[in-house]
Amino acid sequence: MMNVLEETLDFMDMMDEEAAEVVAQRERNTKGKGFQPGDKVEANYALEGTYYSGVIVEVSDDGKSAVVKYDDDGSIESLTLDNIRSLEVATQTVTKDGPMSDSEALGFENMDEKCLFEAYQLKAKLAELKSKHGQEMEAARLFEEAADGAMNDGKMKSASQWSIRAAELQG
Repeated sequence: MMNVLEETLDFMDMMDEEAAEVVAQRERNTKGKGFQPGDKVEANYALEGTYYSGVIVEVSDDGKSAVVKYDDDGSIESLTLDNIRSLEVATQTVTKDGPMSDSEALGFENMDEKCLFEAYQLKAKLAELKSKHGQEMEAARLFEEAADGAMNDGKMKSASQWSIRAAELQG
């Protein structure tokens, strides 16, 4: 059960990071800023006509070229922007402003990806399990994280309970 909760929390973190990346890319695209360091791209390796995935490391001051680090071998190459293209996740629907959200693409909110529990609730459940298995320090850390999340969501009663539980475990 602990493994399932840990994997679920990792997945939820990954989804949040991906959503933040989509928002950042959309903001850059709508502001006309083009590529930024950290952007995932495909680049024309050695101008051979074959595009490989990589990450923008640096963009020139004039904005006409960029340094790309390739994913497969870690090599680095400077290319003009016409030899670099944005790498979008295959499942995303893309417009000129960047990837669309599920609700934009589907015309309604995708309830299949809607979580029934908040991450802080799952952290509290995981903390309870870790505490029962003698992992008090890890449980205390998770209770603190759960309390912070609950407080940010306005759930003060739960936040108080989990803060007290964390303090008890820390001795």
